[in-house]
Amino acid sequence: MIWETTNSKNSRYFLYLLFGVIAFYFNRFVDRTDFILLISCYSSLFLLYGLLIKNIFSSKIASSEIIIAAVGIRLLLIGNIPNLSDDYYRFIWDGVVNTLHVNPFAFTPEFLLNQFNNSSRSEFLQTDIYANLNSTEYYSIYPPVCQWIFTGVSYVAGNSIFLHVLLLKTCMVLFEAGSIVLLIRILRKLQLPISKAAYYAFNPLVIIELTGNIHMEAMMIFFLLLSIYLLLNNFFLPAAIFLGISISVKLWPLMLLPLLFRRLEIRHALKIIVIALLIVGISFLPYYKSGSILNYFTSFRLYFQTFEFNASIYYALKWMFQNNYNYVILIQRILPVILTITILLIAFSKRIKLDFITLSLLVFTLYFLCSTTIHPWYLTPLIALTSITILRYSILWSFLICFTYITYNYLPYQENLIIVAIEYLILYAVIMYEFFNLRKSIK
Repeated sequence: MIWETTNSKNSRYFLYLLFGVIAFYFNRFVDRTDFILLISCYSSLFLLYGLLIKNIFSSKIASSEIIIAAVGIRLLLIGNIPNLSDDYYRFIWDGVVNTLHVNPFAFTPEFLLNQFNNSSRSEFLQTDIYANLNSTEYYSIYPPVCQWIFTGVSYVAGNSIFLHVLLLKTCMVLFEAGSIVLLIRILRKLQLPISKAAYYAFNPLVIIELTGNIHMEAMMIFFLLLSIYLLLNNFFLPAAIFLGISISVKLWPLMLLPLLFRRLEIRHALKIIVIALLIVGISFLPYYKSGSILNYFTSFRLYFQTFEFNASIYYALKWMFQNNYNYVILIQRILPVILTITILLIAFSKRIKLDFITLSLLVFTLYFLCSTTIHPWYLTPLIALTSITILRYSILWSFLICFTYITYNYLPYQENLIIVAIEYLILYAVIMYEFFNLRKSIK
């Protein structure tokens, strides 16, 4: 028995090491245009992920081991330049622009390019950053809390791209570590096995996309989980504050506000909603200027109307209406309305017997299924919430969505709609199966 326990532990340590080595190689050397190598690395990581989950669930593992191993793997990636996304150039641009006391919601990079003086900072933007930006004609779509992180990093990093990346990745690792700790605390509060935190802690998509490629979902997830943890402990005021901060990182948690009426008395739910929205409003105050906040929401809306990637219901409706332009515009306007009505029905329906966290997972899922654009890293909040529920479809989705990187295998970039169709056919089948079983278990 002692030999079996030791053997299991040694196997787990070997899996950590091998996972870390492959993750490091993937993040440092694999280009998104090399689909075969990319999907081979992702598949290898998911295989190791499955073996790790099996080992962790069959062992009595300390929470400290999950935290140390997960953070250790992420630390291996902090010196690598992101390889699957160029969004970090926009983070650097916004940060430097803020240090020059220019409002990133008031001016587009395209407009600012020739407006700077001859300082070293403006030269850094013009020569090193601008050429690598995408969507230079758009105002920043990154909310205030993101801007504060970008600005703080830019003050320290100066004109070094590498230092910007290093500091941004360090921030992501810290938020990720916090999220894993919070997941463990939430699981303990709900009297669930702490081993379930491993679903998020070692998920390859989470590690490669959030730390490896610097996406702000890491920060949003941390503040959302902190809010949920405080809510579970009936600390309503701090829960509201951190929910507001989470929204000020990424607007997605706005969708969860109606669900508060299911868990709390009306007066408590209203108090949290008002305070959270007040925090969001306050966060925008430093950037308030005539028209600049409107610019932010206009760019945000145009982003989702102009760009299309890996969509589900939206692509299906476009196909049904044969890509007719007028119908496409109508679909883009109607889907958000249908989604909003559906969320409200879920929030106030007495027939739905699901807890707040499972409903939050459902709402996020519905949003992504109705979206025009679903990049792989968008799924990371689902994986965090999945760790606290009995549903597992988002883990499968986090693997299936990796195949959408085949888009970058073509020049010019072109989606492979057969891959997208297979992704969603499998996903919908698993979702229906899981919710059917969930419904049976509730009855």
